[in-house]
Amino acid sequence: MDAGRLCRGPGPGPSQDARREACRRRHLDPGHGDHRSGEEPARAATREVAEEAGIRCTALRLLEVRSLPPVIHPSGDHAQYLDLCFLCEADDEAEPYPADGENSEARWFPIDAPPPMNERFTAQLALAREDRPEARFRR
Repeated sequence: MDAGRLCRGPGPGPSQDARREACRRRHLDPGHGDHRSGEEPARAATREVAEEAGIRCTALRLLEVRSLPPVIHPSGDHAQYLDLCFLCEADDEAEPYPADGENSEARWFPIDAPPPMNERFTAQLALAREDRPEARFRR
């Protein structure tokens, strides 16, 4: 399972504060990682943010669930991943950095002026900005 995240800076909810920011890692995407056996999915998301960007955060809610397209790994193994996208909030004012060597950059950006992202992550950021309580289930 892929535990995707969108992370905003500390402070009031997204509909209440113009200082909203999202965390992005160059050469990857807004963040993803593996769900460990027996690990609760929101915990996997916050662990991955800490590992990849050095940011402690709290998962606020599930934004979206979708199946990703099938892939064939270099080993020849076939796989298909379930993508869970969480809205997370930073626990403090820490600055992100490429904590685990998987990324060349980690930084905050204004949520209303994101850098170029693929279609999937652009759509997930739009869901976070809508600030709706329910998760979206792709069919």
